Amino acid sequence: MSEIVKRKPAPITRKDMTIGWIMWWFGRVCIDTNTKKGGHGFALGMGYTCRNLYDHEGLCDLMVRHDEYYLSDYVFGGCINGICIALEEQRANDLYETGESEITPQLISEVKSGLMGPLAGFGDTITQTVLYVLSVSIAQPLAAAGNMLSVLIVFLTHACWRPTVSFLTMWPGYKQGKMFAAKLTSNTFAKNIIIVAGILAMMMMGALTAGNVHFNPTIQTGGSTLGEVLNTIVPGITGLGPVFICYWLLKKNFKVPMIIIMILIFGLLCSFIGIM
Repeated sequence: MSEIVKRKPAPITRKDMTIGWIMWWFGRVCIDTNTKKGGHGFALGMGYTCRNLYDHEGLCDLMVRHDEYYLSDYVFGGCINGICIALEEQRANDLYETGESEITPQLISEVKSGLMGPLAGFGDTITQTVLYVLSVSIAQPLAAAGNMLSVLIVFLTHACWRPTVSFLTMWPGYKQGKMFAAKLTSNTFAKNIIIVAGILAMMMMGALTAGNVHFNPTIQTGGSTLGEVLNTIVPGITGLGPVFICYWLLKKNFKVPMIIIMILIFGLLCSFIGIM
């Protein structure tokens, strides 16, 4: 990983951020994957916006660290883009001027991951629970009466409102990110931020694991199944087990496609034998 920026970083312009945001907004949909979700789109937008901050090696490092799993509310989550841009800009300037920076790649990744969960909860509540229900409740009677205004209401609420708010929230995120970067002159402060962001990130990943990973061994033990017994002792342990196994396989340098194939084969065998 390059720790020295050999040429002076060019200032990030509003045009850079605007085009980068457009690439991210459409890229998150066009190249969404199960393993990275919006990560590819996020890296695409960051790569364009920050293309003049680093040399070739530094830009490759930036793309790699932002091409990670990214799942949040994409409406109010626009501020995450702005914060990451501000941190990358300050890091590039620090490396050019002194050859070192308190803003480490780990810090940037942890801050991004730590904000994903809280903003997802806040944004989903506003967007899906409030605005979606409100727009449908208004548009449905109009649609039943044959009023074309119903289409306009839904269009403005979803096709226009969502990207508009996402774009607008990026700018205060960038401004606050610059203020945040200015405070990172204390090693203790930076270390505490990494710890807090890491805790938030692990809480979010734990919630995703509990809600989306299901593994219930149906081996009978008395009047209950093995899965029921284990979950009674430690709630959610049967879902956590496969996650730890996948993590162990990743640490052993198994490729993601190979792990997916192994999971499919294991599931089919367990289903055929009748233990799952």
